[in-house]
Amino acid sequence: MWARIIEIFIGIWLIISHFLFQTSGFDDLIAGGFIILFASLSFVDRLNKMHLCHIFPTGWLLYLSYSYPTPYLPFFMQNYILSALNVLMFAIIPSHASDHPRPWKKFLKNLESRSKD
Repeated sequence: MWARIIEIFIGIWLIISHFLFQTSGFDDLIAGGFIILFASLSFVDRLNKMHLCHIFPTGWLLYLSYSYPTPYLPFFMQNYILSALNVLMFAIIPSHASDHPRPWKKFLKNLESRSKD
């Protein structure tokens, strides 16, 4: 779940950067809110794949950045690109990446129950 915590931090950074870079749009606030929402919902067992929905807000941020009309991007657009790519990088990490795979857990559980008998 460590990747979800980092995604929440990046979402908070996007919200803070709206005020730091003094942007006129609310794209970073909305994207940051959705990133925090999807990462937080991934902590629920039934919704543990929710972090894969990060493709939508990050895709929007990347679209905004790459469709900017001039070749020199302002700082907030560069922030969009770096934040979106970092979130996408962490989004592919499974929620329980540091835990054993399910078949291993099942095998170990069966092994423990046999040893108790």
